[in-house]
Amino acid sequence: MLKYILGQKYAKVKQLTALVIVFTLLLNTVPLAALNNMASAETLTPSQAQAEQPQLPQQPADPVELVNERTENAKIYQNEDGTRSAKVYSQSIHYQDDFGQFQDIDNNIIDSNDSSETPAFKYQNKANRFKAFFAQKASAPNLVKVKKDNYALSFSPVNASNAEGVISENKITYSGVYDQVDLKYSVISSGVKEEIIINSYTGQNIFSFEGYQGVRAPSGVK
Repeated sequence: MLKYILGQKYAKVKQLTALVIVFTLLLNTVPLAALNNMASAETLTPSQAQAEQPQLPQQPADPVELVNERTENAKIYQNEDGTRSAKVYSQSIHYQDDFGQFQDIDNNIIDSNDSSETPAFKYQNKANRFKAFFAQKASAPNLVKVKKDNYALSFSPVNASNAEGVISENKITYSGVYDQVDLKYSVISSGVKEEIIINSYTGQNIFSFEGYQGVRAPSGVK
């Protein structure tokens, strides 16, 4: 009986010794700094974790255009930091309306809303210091008319077909005005650009146009 009790005590001593050895090995392999961090680690709540995340810098506000300081080819902006910046273009981007205010130029071609020019002209440019009008068909007595203030110029190709104009933004194309020949007109900031497109040469290289220049009397003058 005594031998059995001594045997149990000896086994417990061996287990205790083994645990001490394992703990000592752990202390030797784990850096002290890591143990300190483990000891001081806290469990953060979701709100605390979100608060400790790095904050992204705020995006600066978009510059604000100073409309009253527009020029014919520039826009001026007020920046968030109090400075100003300018966008300057090589061509006109504004035109002056009847009140002397600069408005944005829009060269897109739209259905005409000028009752004095319809139904002769179905289309016109949207917004500029001049008006450009276009007929629906190339065979119209006047295919194109450009008007500014009291002056107007209109013209049309001689003996043209009934080709109808197709609009794409600031362009209108009349395909097949003559055999293998198209006419394209583009509204730009300074006027109207004409292109005679020869798709396949048929021997014709001279094209005739009839034009008319008119002067309208100022309002109140007869």
